[in-house]
Amino acid sequence: MKDWKKQYDKSIHLFQNGEIDKALIICEKLISENLKNTSALNLKGLLLYIKGDLKSAEAAWKINKDFNDDGISKGYLKDIQKDWERLSLYEQALKDIKGMYINDAEKKLGICSESDFNKINVNNAIAFCFIKRGEYEKAKECIDIVRGIDKNNKVALDNYKVIKEFSDGHKPNINFKLIIIPLVICFVGLISYLLYKPVSQYISKARTNYIASKSTKKSETNPTDKINTNQATTNNTKQQVPNNSTTDKNAQNSNQEVAKFPLDQVKAAINDKDYNKLYTIITSFDKDKLGVNDKIAYNSGEQLLINGGVASFYDAGRSYFSAKDFAKAKVEFEKASKFSKDNYLNPHIIYMLGTTNEKLEDYEKSLVYYDQYVNSYYSGDYTAECLYKLATINNNSDKTKAKQYAEKMSKDFSKSMYYNSTIKDILNTQ
Repeated sequence: MKDWKKQYDKSIHLFQNGEIDKALIICEKLISENLKNTSALNLKGLLLYIKGDLKSAEAAWKINKDFNDDGISKGYLKDIQKDWERLSLYEQALKDIKGMYINDAEKKLGICSESDFNKINVNNAIAFCFIKRGEYEKAKECIDIVRGIDKNNKVALDNYKVIKEFSDGHKPNINFKLIIIPLVICFVGLISYLLYKPVSQYISKARTNYIASKSTKKSETNPTDKINTNQATTNNTKQQVPNNSTTDKNAQNSNQEVAKFPLDQVKAAINDKDYNKLYTIITSFDKDKLGVNDKIAYNSGEQLLINGGVASFYDAGRSYFSAKDFAKAKVEFEKASKFSKDNYLNPHIIYMLGTTNEKLEDYEKSLVYYDQYVNSYYSGDYTAECLYKLATINNNSDKTKAKQYAEKMSKDFSKSMYYNSTIKDILNTQ
């Protein structure tokens, strides 16, 4: 808890000091460690929102809304349609600038600037318009806003160079007040939410942990229960064997008893929502070979695993992953994977299986899961990272494949933080 809080505070500090990309990297790390980190998800969405990547910001907030039932994300998503309209307006303004219709562009950009969405790009465009008009002081104000968010922003730095050529005595002094004031409400909201989360969220979290704990406990067989179970089985077997049975018949009956579908146990596990016991039973029998009554119970158990077991196993896997017990995390994620085909958690489970196997240094399996994610969820939230992993891991064994994945990065994710010098080096290899 303290460690992630420290990292989260660091990302806030980096953002406040004009290093938005470094802040984003920390957010990604926190989210990869715990998808229930609502604060990191909200901050990631906000940073992407300010950078103008509305699609990715919306994806982060949707995950937080759907997976964590987060109220802040719901609020962001409620008015997001207006931002899509602003994005369209911004694109029109760029066309106006290209055609040198500066007045028309300024009107559109003025509307865009009413929101923090796309703040970097909008202010860079407004600065360009002011430069064209020769209003260098106003241009500097816009550039300072951009550099307050991203101090190494190339467009802003280029605009400074242009101003220097026409404005003597210019000092590139960033006025952080211009950016702090418009964004302070966002930060206060985020930090307040972090420190004073609604009681209902803690109750929900406590309930989830309790259910997960209960399931785990039930899956562990108590030594006393084992003795009682064995005794009961022995007694039942003795009662069922006729007095005149031969030794061969005893063995045959014993084998039949082992193979019999435990109908009563399944019903009890369903009532108790004992996902671990259900998983053991359901995965041990072929449904097509069961009778009508057994098949009905099987279907009920399977449906419960789909509806509740997947989330329970996934939560357990995340807990083990956070505790760096990757072997146990892998077991839980694999259990979740068996029943997650149409579940909204499926992409997250595939991604976590890739990451967990990589942590266990089983690179062959990690590549399988990363590739599965890319092929199944190419527009998903983890695609850029998965392509990065596929390129960098393959680079040690199959440089041709590595280059293919790097080319996909270059084509479709050139604006991603994962499109970095490592990927460019792979692209430049012969």
